[in-house]
Amino acid sequence: MSPVYTEQLQRIKQEPNKETKTDESRKRNTVSMMLTKYAAYNTFHHCEQCHQYMDVNPSVQMSDSTLHAFTFSSSMLGEEIQLHFIIPKSKESYFVFSKQGKHLESMRLPLVSDKNVNAVKSPIFTPSSGRHEHGLLNLYHAMEGVNHLHLLVVKEYEMPLYRKYWPNHIMLVLPGMFNNAGVGAARFLIKELSYHNLELERNRLEELGVKRQYVWPFIVVMDDSCVLWNSHSVQEQSR
Repeated sequence: MSPVYTEQLQRIKQEPNKETKTDESRKRNTVSMMLTKYAAYNTFHHCEQCHQYMDVNPSVQMSDSTLHAFTFSSSMLGEEIQLHFIIPKSKESYFVFSKQGKHLESMRLPLVSDKNVNAVKSPIFTPSSGRHEHGLLNLYHAMEGVNHLHLLVVKEYEMPLYRKYWPNHIMLVLPGMFNNAGVGAARFLIKELSYHNLELERNRLEELGVKRQYVWPFIVVMDDSCVLWNSHSVQEQSR
């Protein structure tokens, strides 16, 4: 409440705020803290084990990555939408290309029966905006060094910055119409793309004799602020 001036106001002596003095004299107890070695990190982390995440040699990286367009029908927009994947040469094995090697057809999905303990089955999508330096996009230690498919989902106008700081990451570049959209729109588009890719993979593997229900159907949509992951092992019940 703001005081209103009256002649009586001058007679009132304002007492010092005791609480303020008490708060000023009270010191906060702080301690040094170090993250576990299994944490996710941003661009300020550097070590010999995960250097492939932070190799920022522009002359090499630009030539080692290829740009691929991918078109599918979006139920959210009611029309066909074109996305762009920036794929480093070292990550091309995660995708299926045409025989000529120029057209991106689908993103490979594992089988439900796969038992590889040195790989994460579900593709990991991380939508990120304005956090090219501070986003926790280095998952090498969080995944304990095992193989995993990690895709950064970025806006079109922010793509050059993310590519500069994370040149060895696969990037899914949203269309320009999403430049002013929030993270919810990006998540919904990821879901639509994943449904479409699942059908493509089911069709491809069915031609190879694999039943459709045996294709791994799950993905992970993860924020760029997740510090730690927890592993959960499911014990198969013996009959």
